[in-house]
Amino acid sequence: MTTWPMPGFGSLGGRDDTDARLQAEVEHRLRADRRTRKTVLEVEVQNGVVMLAGWTTRPEVRRAAAEIAHGAPGARDVANVVVVIGLAALSIWH
Repeated sequence: MTTWPMPGFGSLGGRDDTDARLQAEVEHRLRADRRTRKTVLEVEVQNGVVMLAGWTTRPEVRRAAAEIAHGAPGARDVANVVVVIGLAALSIWH
């Protein structure tokens, strides 16, 4: 199994300008959408595949993030690894 990022990505190699533009577009759309703007999500793109990572307490935020990423021009696929955690789990950290 290959881990993210793929070899040759990021600091190990060059990055396609198309991927950089797609990442910026998805990040902009996530910040602009009322459903996702209050959630911190990481966005990475490789060869048109958008990877979303982070956590939320609301399943609808996870779904909305994937929908937004899929709708960005140039997005070939979306790997959504945003984790939905229960509010009880948050109390452990506070």
